Amino acid sequence: MIIALIASILAGGSSIRIGFGIDKCFYSTHSKPLILHIVERLRNSRLFEEVYVFVSYRNAQHAWELGLNTAIDVIECGPLSAIYQLIKMFKEVFVVACDMPFISINNIERLLLQCSEDAVACIPRWSSTKFLEPLYAIYRRDAADLFEKCFALGELSIAKCIAGLNKVRFVNVESIFIEPHKEFFNVNTFEELKLVGDTHPWLVR
Repeated sequence: MIIALIASILAGGSSIRIGFGIDKCFYSTHSKPLILHIVERLRNSRLFEEVYVFVSYRNAQHAWELGLNTAIDVIECGPLSAIYQLIKMFKEVFVVACDMPFISINNIERLLLQCSEDAVACIPRWSSTKFLEPLYAIYRRDAADLFEKCFALGELSIAKCIAGLNKVRFVNVESIFIEPHKEFFNVNTFEELKLVGDTHPWLVR
């Protein structure tokens, strides 16, 4: 499956919950920074024309030192503004958070196959809880106008903003994705970072 799609890894957060002054995206785990686990997986697939890391100014130097393609977050108002900037740059983009080290190309392909051409966004949703996974999703430029309206109203929640979008494709997590709890695992604490690097049973190469 060959698709000329842009991928972007969101790495603009401050990792407040991690503590110790560590930015989790660039914390070394399993012999390399956490973000490189994701970058290399996306680069080694045939799905993406380019892989970018979307970074804040404070993280840009770390990304450049790793030789990563970077785009700078000039607004820094959270994930919604990050996605908005990306769809203004690119017609279509697959977005994933930098703290999801176990994403698989197989599952990303499954998302792409569920993403109809007329959809402005394709977002995984858990059927059991209705919880969305907006930081593992495909967004298209037609969503930009609504995002601008959300900003004007002071609404920065992705979930609340996309509720106003027409033609959103919600992809059923439990029925479409293989091992979804592994796929959507994200690192939020320093203990989880250490676990990923040392003993996590999902870290299989």
